[in-house]
Amino acid sequence: MMQPSTPIYQFSSTSPYSGLILKREDLSRVGSHKFRYFGPQMKKLATAGVKNIVISTTGNAGITASFLGKQLGIEVYCLMSDKGDLKKAAEIQRHGGKIFLSTRPVRFAKYLAKKLNCPLLKTSKDGAESYQTLGEEFMLQIPNLDIIVNFATSGTSSVGIMQAYQKAGKTLPELHIVQAGKSCSIAREFLKDEEVEWEEGVGLADTPRREEVLKWIMKSGGAAHYVAKEKYEKACKELKGLDLETSWEGAACFWVAKEEILKKNPGQTVGIVFSGRAWDENTKSDFKTVESVKEVDEMIRFL
Repeated sequence: MMQPSTPIYQFSSTSPYSGLILKREDLSRVGSHKFRYFGPQMKKLATAGVKNIVISTTGNAGITASFLGKQLGIEVYCLMSDKGDLKKAAEIQRHGGKIFLSTRPVRFAKYLAKKLNCPLLKTSKDGAESYQTLGEEFMLQIPNLDIIVNFATSGTSSVGIMQAYQKAGKTLPELHIVQAGKSCSIAREFLKDEEVEWEEGVGLADTPRREEVLKWIMKSGGAAHYVAKEKYEKACKELKGLDLETSWEGAACFWVAKEEILKKNPGQTVGIVFSGRAWDENTKSDFKTVESVKEVDEMIRFL
């Protein structure tokens, strides 16, 4: 029998949160579920002799790549939005990653990878397969699961989870996708007939696997949700009071599970993916920024 990579946390039957079960991906060595995909990919690159990689990240992928790169002897260059979570930027730096902030991280990541003649690390079209292990662990640890709540930036982990259930011939749990900030294309499509105050923030404006995720939502009878910053920050404080700190993405999922799902579905079992750790407060302010091709070229001279 397989051994789960991360534990679950279940609230007691007398708790107001009874029925909610947390899948603690934030307790993995890298603090998120990104190890499930990037672990095998980074090992392949190291075996092939790759010494440098570039990645555009909102945080967790960069932390994971930097952690693994340090172990495997690969230099990791991370481009991140200047509006991103600087606590995550500090964690990338702590693990030895080279972090650069920009208003256009995706564009300059592509340019830097081309100039360094090295791989641009990103989730491939078949990347969902790596996240099937998360679905398999849900089936093993919570066999009576009715609903899964997961945050979607690229949507890859959600696709992998549902593929695992289908592959095993199991009844699909309802898939409830949570989005916030700039990551909102799935929620926009699902909630197009509702009045929603869309906010700015970090993330991907166009979720790469939007159509796939929407199909899984419809097939499973699930839904998509959008959470305002005020709500997920409130959920962060609530979780902290329970000694359950996680990322704002995980807190947004918790808020949806308790406020929008559990109250409408009493008695059902709801699994929440806690996909990122609550990192220590950032104390650094020396992150380098790049805002032009010229600045990238200048940066390369000193690498």
